[in-house]
Amino acid sequence: MPLLDALRSPLASRYNVVLENVRRGGVPPDSTIIDLDGYCEAVDRSGDDGGSSRVQAIIASTAIRASGFSLGRLSRRDAVRFAADDAWRAFDWELYKVGWLQLSGDEPDSRSFQLREQAAQDLDDLALANISSSPKGMTNRLLSLESENAALRHQLFGLVRDLGWTPQGPCGGQCDWPVCASGLIDCVHGSWRQQAVGAVLRRKHGAAARIWYVQIRFRKRDKSAPVNSMIEVGVDGREMRKLEFYRDGIVEKVGGSDARREVFPSDLLVPPLSELESRDDIFVKEISKDHFEEMWVRAAARSETSTGQW
Repeated sequence: MPLLDALRSPLASRYNVVLENVRRGGVPPDSTIIDLDGYCEAVDRSGDDGGSSRVQAIIASTAIRASGFSLGRLSRRDAVRFAADDAWRAFDWELYKVGWLQLSGDEPDSRSFQLREQAAQDLDDLALANISSSPKGMTNRLLSLESENAALRHQLFGLVRDLGWTPQGPCGGQCDWPVCASGLIDCVHGSWRQQAVGAVLRRKHGAAARIWYVQIRFRKRDKSAPVNSMIEVGVDGREMRKLEFYRDGIVEKVGGSDARREVFPSDLLVPPLSELESRDDIFVKEISKDHFEEMWVRAAARSETSTGQW
């Protein structure tokens, strides 16, 4: 919260909604999670690898994890710890780029916010471990956090000013997120992913499902099995078309009117992206329609001019 306050971030009010609901043991409104997830998606699509947008996106991701969404293989507590650590590491990197922080060398820079976060988490763990024998210890820990955050806000406002960051959304200075009043033709905020948390919640409230595309790389497979697949998933959650890549260079097209063999798409439902990402036996990423279509056309050209080898 101190960092969001220093950034004058539009995420602050939504993050606070999550915080208050988690404190009371409740569930944040879907609209709040949709907004937070939408911000993360927009930053991903804008290709912003640094600056305030990236830091805010990591904080938004922390809030989503605190809500209990998109946890994958981690418990909620561990997911939040790692995400919080990532947020401060990203902020440290921005400070390093302007020469305020030294990240190399034998001695760690005591000004590192990531190190402060790790130390704070250690104190949190200690208070939690002793809560049954010393409940007052947790009360004291919360009181100390309040005073530390007040001092932290003061320092962060100065650092954000020195970085030259101004309040803005993922599209840069033209973005009016979360109001989106600018109506930019290529607005990344409106291009939500099919399998993202926000998209799942949108469909829960009546939004239409969309066709989506995923690439799956298998860590260990039999030599006769494909090592890499690209799949077009229909609105019903089933495969429409699929490209399968083999170790010997063969690329098999599955589905469509020009499939090379009598091989048909699976009728089984494709799991959500979050479920696929939690598996240990595969690498998964969502890909664009344009990329899939390009690879499909290349595979078709290969099948017409050769044995189908890539």
